[in-house]
Amino acid sequence: MSFSKKIASKLYTIEYVKKAVQEKADLGELKAKPTLRIWFGIFLMGFSYILGWPCVGMFGVLAIMWKEPLIAVIGGPAIYRCSKRKKERICSICS
Repeated sequence: MSFSKKIASKLYTIEYVKKAVQEKADLGELKAKPTLRIWFGIFLMGFSYILGWPCVGMFGVLAIMWKEPLIAVIGGPAIYRCSKRKKERICSICS
């Protein structure tokens, strides 16, 4: 079995992939001009990177300054987790 057929068979085990294949889904929606809402969403995602990566970098700098590598090891993923789960308010930093 070729590599592409192996990938296709693995993907077909996923429920939403099966549904898309059975419904003969296409990418026609992507041909339409993006709405203002779509552009705004893309802008917000980019803006989150502009704000998020300096925060992660700050933890790296603090880890080097205080010679505590766990600050970067735990702090970087914690900030990332907070940025991805704002609705749940999982930590005081996100509130």
